[in-house]
Amino acid sequence: MRIGTGIYKRKDGRYEARYRKGINSEGKTVLASVYGRTREEAEAKRAAKTKKPTLGERLAGINHKQLNLLILGAGTHGHDVMKIARKLGVFQKISFLDDGITGEDIIGKCHEAVDFIKEYPCAFIAIGDYKTRKKYAEFLWEKNFILPKIISPEAVVSPEAKIGEGCVVLDGAVVEAAEMGNFCIVDPGVKVNEGEKIEEYTHLVI
Repeated sequence: MRIGTGIYKRKDGRYEARYRKGINSEGKTVLASVYGRTREEAEAKRAAKTKKPTLGERLAGINHKQLNLLILGAGTHGHDVMKIARKLGVFQKISFLDDGITGEDIIGKCHEAVDFIKEYPCAFIAIGDYKTRKKYAEFLWEKNFILPKIISPEAVVSPEAKIGEGCVVLDGAVVEAAEMGNFCIVDPGVKVNEGEKIEEYTHLVI
């Protein structure tokens, strides 16, 4: 019998809570379960397993003089992100991961990101598809990557704007004193008006 979202009562009387564990070698989501004698116990165990690390936890042990960046997605959008990242002058080295393209700057596939975390502690998801971006966002969070916001110096952004992790504001965009959730994309020429609240993973286009 199902009790709540992703929580089931088993035939043996225990409660099973499923959660997303990671991504396998084919880039597919891997699920796992925890168990409890009560629904609350199972839910608490799942919450402990899926708790997102704080920024401080993700920064622990990282050499800040060597902030290299991995960009997941080497298409047109990925290269736009790379150009802005280079302009910012923060990252020592920038490389791509991509599942379908090969090239000199592409060092692996997206689901292999964790293999590079020691050399590339920062990662950015330059993938337009909502579901894919969300899948890799959760994966990178779990693996303690730093997820920077990439804001073009050619965009106009209010100092009062609140912009979440993993967002990109592209050339020519305008963001007034608004609030933007994590992993949003703001295309060139888009204006985000004062007081707007943009949900996570939103792609704003003209």
